[in-house]
Amino acid sequence: MKQGTTTPVAAAVTYTTYYKVATLDPTSDLEAGATYTATVKGGTGGVADGTALATTRMYDTWDELVAGYTKSLHTTPVAATLLPVLLYVVPVLRGDLAAVLAGVAGRALTSARTGSPVWPDALLHPLSVALLGWLSVRSRLAARRGTLTWKGRSLP
Repeated sequence: MKQGTTTPVAAAVTYTTYYKVATLDPTSDLEAGATYTATVKGGTGGVADGTALATTRMYDTWDELVAGYTKSLHTTPVAATLLPVLLYVVPVLRGDLAAVLAGVAGRALTSARTGSPVWPDALLHPLSVALLGWLSVRSRLAARRGTLTWKGRSLP
């Protein structure tokens, strides 16, 4: 595994035969917002859906998740949060059942295609988008106030 195009990142790979799942586990914390590349070698060539090959768990607790997203989300374009809120949250608030069902169906299809849990995850998608909106606002406010921190350190 590499960060960017050149910096190697130490990681262990395990394979669970029963589930046919390979797990790539970096030996150190990954930087939020950084690009990493994992190269799988061997077998025959071709295009493959890699979603079943690797998983990542960046945070172990709710507090870590809030702190991690708070330190980073202010760097994303506003539209990256605003558009999902408009598509998934506003219809719930307006009681637009057709739009809510369309959003849930789209999420369910995506989950089924990627092997993620479909139910109740798809039904809860508007709530997760609302939380993303809250985290984004929290991050932008902390950045403006100069109160961003991560693991006890102040951030610029």
